[in-house]
Amino acid sequence: GTDVSALGHVTTLNLIYCNNITDVSALGGVINLNLSCCHRVTDVSALGNVTNLNLSECYGITDVSTLGGVTNLNLSCCHGVTDVSALENVLNLNIECCPNIIVLKT
Repeated sequence: GTDVSALGHVTTLNLIYCNNITDVSALGGVINLNLSCCHRVTDVSALGNVTNLNLSECYGITDVSTLGGVTNLNLSCCHGVTDVSALENVLNLNIECCPNIIVLKT
């Protein structure tokens, strides 16, 4: 199935390679969330309160501006992400293999 809305109460959730999932808006209460290789996920705006969030190889994600409250954030190989300026409070940020991110020092 593709409906994960009933899993919002789970503490740790591993959905790696669940390629048919598109809507993760109900998962904002999960503490440890692995969406690695969920290629059809595009909107992660509801996940700003997740403590540990793995979005590696989520190619459809472009906007991560609402994820500033995440403590550990893995965006490795998220080729669609270009702006991480809103993530300055993220304690551990992995942007390895993100060729389109432009980091500007002010």
